[in-house]
Amino acid sequence: MFGYVQPLTCELRVRDKSMYDAYYCGLCSVLKKEYGIASQALLSYDCAFIAILLSAPNEQQPVLPHKCVYKGFKKKPIVAESAALDFAAALNVLLSWHKLRDSRRDERKLLAGAGSVVMRASYKKARALYPNTAASIEAGIEELTQIERENAPDIDPPADAFARMMRACLANAPVSNNDKLIMGEIAYHLGRWIYLADAWDDKEKDKKSGSFNPFINADATVERVSFLLYLSLNEAAKAYDLLNVNCCKPILDNIIRLGCYNRTEKLLKEADDKPRRF
Repeated sequence: MFGYVQPLTCELRVRDKSMYDAYYCGLCSVLKKEYGIASQALLSYDCAFIAILLSAPNEQQPVLPHKCVYKGFKKKPIVAESAALDFAAALNVLLSWHKLRDSRRDERKLLAGAGSVVMRASYKKARALYPNTAASIEAGIEELTQIERENAPDIDPPADAFARMMRACLANAPVSNNDKLIMGEIAYHLGRWIYLADAWDDKEKDKKSGSFNPFINADATVERVSFLLYLSLNEAAKAYDLLNVNCCKPILDNIIRLGCYNRTEKLLKEADDKPRRF
């Protein structure tokens, strides 16, 4: 996974930061229980956000003490298991497995290849539990791969393909149809932002390796990149405003309105002292 969708923690109240950590650790706990210890290495901030987003229409889940091996067996508060956490954990495994395979294929990373082998059984389990979601991801990855093979100088097609895949991922999420529609739009625009942010973040590395990168192919200026990134975030915020949020509103507000914008500012700031075209 990518790990771009995070809160701006310095702007979270202590109790909200504690609740965010409880969801993050709760997702980690479900990954271990359902998919094994190895899957915990793939724990994603993005899927922690999905778990919180899917919980938004409901009442707050109870928080339970849990001994964490990574914290010296100290008790950590975690959110109780729920359909939202189960779905987010499966999505974490499905997306991460494809990410590992792509890294092995495109960047010749042997460790990623070994990781995809280790995680194959977990992937099969997640695929069996959520076949429609897995099929949506497989179709999206195939479309994205085909677009990248064409190597066209156009930013929109690959970003749109990834965004539509993320929207399709939530088509079978455990929420009401109305919430599902709104969350799908949030996922679409955040998915588009994630793809663009990752491409911009990797531009120098891709330039050296010769890997596909839409910003390099389009000879994109920083100004154009900025416009596209902020446009996606603004549209995601508009969709979020339509959602009835009963749980974790301060956390979701922070992620949507502060965390993602802060990450965008950092990505763009890194380019300030570099050549204006790539």
